Order: sequence, then structure tokens, then C-alpha cells
Amino acid sequence: MSRILSKDSSRKVSNVEEAECCRNAEVGVDVKEAEEEQEEEDLSECFAHGELTSEQSSLLKDWQLALFQYLTTALTLSSHVVIVTNSRRPWVETCVSKFAPNCKKLFTDTGSGGSLTVVYAREVLHQRRRERVLASNGWDCSLPMGFAMPSLPVKNPLPVSNGEMTGELTGAKFFAMQREAKAFYMRYAGQSWKNIISLGDMIYEHVAVIEMAMLHQAAGGSHEQLRVKSLLLPECPGISELTLSLCFSKLMLPARVGQNSV
Repeated sequence: MSRILSKDSSRKVSNVEEAECCRNAEVGVDVKEAEEEQEEEDLSECFAHGELTSEQSSLLKDWQLALFQYLTTALTLSSHVVIVTNSRRPWVETCVSKFAPNCKKLFTDTGSGGSLTVVYAREVLHQRRRERVLASNGWDCSLPMGFAMPSLPVKNPLPVSNGEMTGELTGAKFFAMQREAKAFYMRYAGQSWKNIISLGDMIYEHVAVIEMAMLHQAAGGSHEQLRVKSLLLPECPGISELTLSLCFSKLMLPARVGQNSV
């Protein structure tokens, strides 16, 4: 999921959870950790048995162009675009290098803005766990509904249920989104949160962004006029469907960013 925060921070902010180029980064994250690791390792064998056919190559080029246009549109609407993922480093960079090398320059930080940032959500969650263990008198931390943060090691050696895994992955997205939103809106003293758009194909980011907004508004009182728009996209689309979705999303993104209804 990536977040788009507008250049005019007093007006428009958009949050794009999981850029389409990395949707498949979360395939299998709601099962055992070992299965997820195996799936990420399998990426290296995607084209192990030969070159792409001419039809596959054509479809991939269409998708690459659509992705590049979508991301550049997002960057024109925002000064801060973030891809928030539950995958492990360097999953996003590996996907971009292998499937969308034309987009690599969009991930290069030149120091002048206008680049994509990748946040590995579970790294953020692990850091919060460490802080909790080290805190002598507890800490003030809002948790998403139904999520209990363990105070034990970063990697739990015991098997976990699907429900527990869902809670963990939702919590990871929650803390990563919260950190990015706070960082953006703390650039100016007294600035209130304005506008967040979440686009993603997993339920984790959808629940996390809604919980984050509700907790922030509850803490901020009636003066907060935060607008949150969360779009849950189809899981595992074919490449042609994904290309069409990117083209449509590129056209709709300015309207979604500019929508003022809560």
C-alpha cells in the first residue's frame, strides 16, 4: 500500500496502499511465515525455464507503461508517495527490478522529492515491539481494533493461527501508516491531518487505515476534518486486467485526491 500526500499539505493527501506493481508481494501473507518465505524465494525462478513468449512480452510492456504512467501521476499529485508492504526486504525492489525496470528511477531519492518511498511494515512493527520491551513504565500507544501487540521476541517461534496472523499483518500496516502520516503532518506546527486515500488488494490495509483515522479523529476532537477514502481492489488479477485497472486508476486518481466528502 503506498501513501500519497499532496504538495499542498493543507488541501490534498492521498494514500495509495500497495502500489499495483507489488500487489503480489502479499500473496500468502495470511498463512504460516515459512510459506511466505518460500513464495518470496520463488520469485527468482519466475523465468527460469526460458524467455517470455512474444505475447507475454507484449502484455508485460503494456503493463510496464501503465504502471509508470500511474506512478508518475501519483507523484505529480503528491510530495510524499509511500508503498507500505507486509513483505520482507527487498521484495519491492526485487519486483521492480525484475518486472518493471522502467520504474526504477521513480524509487531513486534525489533529495528534491518526487520519488517513491518503500516502507516494510513488519519492520516498523518489530521496532515498536522492541520499544515496548525496553520501556520501563509502559508507553502510550493506540492499537487497531482486535490487535494485541506481543511483548516477546520479534519472531515468534510458535505456530500462529490465521486469525493471529491477520491481526499481526493488520497491526503492521497500522503502525507503518500511522508513522508516515505523522511524519508528513508534523512538518508544520499545529497542522491537522487532512486527506488520506488507501488503495490495496488485501483487507489488512483497508482495516488499518480506517482504524488509524478513527483513533486519530477521536484523539483530535471535532476540529479534525480528516477525509479517508479506502478502495479494496481485486486480488490476483490477470496482467491484462491489472493493466486496465492501472489506466483507470490513473484517470480517477486526481478526482479521488480532490474529493472533499468525508
